[in-house]
Amino acid sequence: MKIFILCILLTVGIYPSLSKTGIGLNAGAKVFAQDYGSEDDSHGDITITGGFLPNEYGTTETQVGNLCVPYTMEYIGDFFGIDIDPTGLAYEYANEDTDLYDSFFDNGIPYNQIETIAATKFNLSVVYDNVTNPNSANSDLLYGILDEGHPLMATYRDASFGLHEVMVTGYDPINGATKALNSQTGQWEYQDPGDYIKVIEVTGPKSP
Repeated sequence: MKIFILCILLTVGIYPSLSKTGIGLNAGAKVFAQDYGSEDDSHGDITITGGFLPNEYGTTETQVGNLCVPYTMEYIGDFFGIDIDPTGLAYEYANEDTDLYDSFFDNGIPYNQIETIAATKFNLSVVYDNVTNPNSANSDLLYGILDEGHPLMATYRDASFGLHEVMVTGYDPINGATKALNSQTGQWEYQDPGDYIKVIEVTGPKSP
């Protein structure tokens, strides 16, 4: 059974600590801004530069359906100055198969295909994957990549076993929380890096 990246529902099969049935939840509920203070600049967040990022306290386009992976790719595309249509990308990735596109829309991109769809637009490398390589998570690796100015695609789980994809653009050097753009809310949030299951480093767009 495949794991699908769902922004509201989750279908799971191989990750041992996740529920084996679909669960309805708000996957954006794991918001660390309440703990860390998203409008408190005293910590001096370290944020990647060299590309476009939405306004610090503003909002950006939010996802439709469970297409959090393509929408996260849209945000990263904006950072590198390339235009990505998230619904068009999902349809193209489905080989214009309407039924398969509908499955992506309703259920999300399968977990084991995140890097495959991301690689259609970006040069990337998987930093770690706790599903295929348990206990491989390393927060220090994430901070180092962000220090180099590269955005991250990160899959996280919350206490209710929901999976969701976000764009990570920085971190708070005081408490270690990462700064992520959530396609479900269109807003910046602080996320505990210990919740990330899979992290992908994006070094740039693919050549046309």
